[in-house]
Amino acid sequence: MVAQRIVVQACLHPQESHLNWGDLMKPLLQGTKAEQLEAKLDQGCPLSSFPKDLAAAMQRLDSGRLYRPGPKSSSADLFIKHSTLTIEVQDKSGVSTGVSFANVCQEVGKCIQQGSVLWVLVALKLNESLSHCVGEARPLVLESGTYQEEELADGGSGGLLYRPKSKGSWQKRIQNGEWHDVTTKIQPKGKGETLQVRQELQLVIPHPKHVKEFLGESDFEMVKELAQKTRDRTVDIPFLSRFYNFQKPHAQGT
Repeated sequence: MVAQRIVVQACLHPQESHLNWGDLMKPLLQGTKAEQLEAKLDQGCPLSSFPKDLAAAMQRLDSGRLYRPGPKSSSADLFIKHSTLTIEVQDKSGVSTGVSFANVCQEVGKCIQQGSVLWVLVALKLNESLSHCVGEARPLVLESGTYQEEELADGGSGGLLYRPKSKGSWQKRIQNGEWHDVTTKIQPKGKGETLQVRQELQLVIPHPKHVKEFLGESDFEMVKELAQKTRDRTVDIPFLSRFYNFQKPHAQGT
C-alpha cells in the first residue's frame, strides 16, 4: 500500500521530512475540502507548549507544517497547517469501548472557532449507533448545521438527524453513510447531545476500515492491542505521534 510505504520511509529517514499529506491521509479525506489539496508537509515542528488560548496558538503556526500540542491541552491532538485551511486531527485510537456521538460532540468543542477548519476523528472502533450512521463506503462528512441522534420507539438503530439551523424541522437523516430526506408527516425525535457545526468547519468521521487503510494492517492491530491492554483504556502516546516519528519532542522550529 502506497500510504504505508510512505509512513515507513518517514520513520526510517526523518531527515527527509517533506511528505505530501494529501496522499498520505487520502483514506481519511474522501469527500472533504482537503481531498484535492496538494501540499508538502514539514513534519518536524511540534510545539513544546500549547497556549490555552487556541486563537493565540493559531498565530504561531506556519503553513506547510505539522504540530503536536502538549499532553492534556484543550485542543485537537494534531494540527496540519495549510495556507487555505487548518486540519485538526482528534486521536481516539486508545478508546477500546467504541467512540460515540456524545464523544464527538465533546471533542468538537475543542475546535478552532474561526477560519476554515477540517476536523478529522481517528478511531479504531465506533459504538454501534455511530457506526450505523457512518457506514463503510466513505467517511461521514458533516457540514455546517445542527445534528442529533434519532430516538426510536423500539430502541433500534436510528440515524443522525440534520437541519441547517439550530431550531426548526429536521430535514435529513443519515444511515449507513447515505443521506435521506425526512419525508414523514410526523417529525422524528432527537436524543442526547445536539451538535452545532459552524460555517467554515467541516467534520470528518471515518469508518475504522478507513483508519486501517490509513495505518496499514500491522500498525492498526498494534494500536488496537495497546488500547485493549491499558487499564484506563487510553494509550499514553497517540499513534499519530509514533506515525510521524514524534516519539521524542523536537525543539520548536527544528
